[in-house]
Amino acid sequence: MARNRRYGGGLFSGVVLIAVGVAFLLERTDLMSMSQTLRFWPLFVIWIGLVQLIKPAGGRRSIFPLLIGIWLQISTLELFGLDFSTSWPLAIIAVGASFVFESLLRGSSGKAARQVIIEVDTGSGVDAGDAGRETTDEP
Repeated sequence: MARNRRYGGGLFSGVVLIAVGVAFLLERTDLMSMSQTLRFWPLFVIWIGLVQLIKPAGGRRSIFPLLIGIWLQISTLELFGLDFSTSWPLAIIAVGASFVFESLLRGSSGKAARQVIIEVDTGSGVDAGDAGRETTDEP
C-alpha cells in the first residue's frame, strides 16, 4: 500500500512539473502567452479529482474535486456563456452530486463487506450458506 501512495505522489508531482515546463516553453517560443496558459489552471484541480477517483479501494474516493474543477474550468473559459457570476448554481449541483456519489459508494461498499463476511468459511466445516440449515447425521 505504501508503494502505491509513493507512486501516486511522484506521478502527480511529475505531471505538475511537466505542465509547468511546457507552459514556460510555450511562453518562450511565442506559441502561447502565459495569460492564455493560466486560463487552464483548473485542469490541475480536475487532475487531483481524477487521481482521487481511481485510488485503490482502501483509499477514500471522492468526486468533489473533479466536479469543482470542471465548474472552475467552465467558468474560467466562459464556456456556454457562463462565468463565475452566472454559473454558481453549477457549484451547488457539484457539491450535491459529490454527496450522492460518496453516499452510494459507502452504501455499496458496506453491502459488499457484509457479503464477504457471509461467504467466509467459519472453520467448523459448515459453509456460511449452510449455517442456517439444520443438519442431521443419518447412518
